[in-house]
Amino acid sequence: MNPPGAIRDGQILRGRAFNEPMRVVTVRAGSDGDMEAGLVGQRTQQFRQVTLSAADIEALEIIDPTPTFDGDGRHLRLARVWRVDGVLVMGDGR
Repeated sequence: MNPPGAIRDGQILRGRAFNEPMRVVTVRAGSDGDMEAGLVGQRTQQFRQVTLSAADIEALEIIDPTPTFDGDGRHLRLARVWRVDGVLVMGDGR
């Protein structure tokens, strides 16, 4: 369940209301707790202006594409740098 104010610019929305994943471009509070959102299709790049009620927002899957680095070491790659014959060499330890 998503709170009504959960939609932000840059997020991806999936749900029965859309035939493709939609990227949020603009968000504005509407009347009676509704949200007006400008969305762009991920595949078609078609722009849509929609009004979403609190019930509509709860039914959506909201994906935040911003990496969180929340403890998963696969998101972090450490690099080592050393000098060989006057040239800097970088490796990621693999």
